[in-house]
Amino acid sequence: MSLIRRISNRFFISKADREIEAELKSHMEMRIEDNLAAGMLPEAARKDAMLRFGNPTTVKEQSHAADAALNPESAWRDLV
Repeated sequence: MSLIRRISNRFFISKADREIEAELKSHMEMRIEDNLAAGMLPEAARKDAMLRFGNPTTVKEQSHAADAALNPESAWRDLV
């Protein structure tokens, strides 16, 4: 993630949350489709996708924690 995006996410958390939710939803839908194509029943396909991606709240918290961990070293890596 670019430095500018990481900084802006700190100030616009609700926007970042919406982006994370949209991305998770997209990945879950793709996993469900793959599972269905592999012959899984719809309920099993959804459960498998949920297990693979975990709790959406935890994913958002981890993303916010990564943004909060901005330090000079990581900022320098983003710029280079």
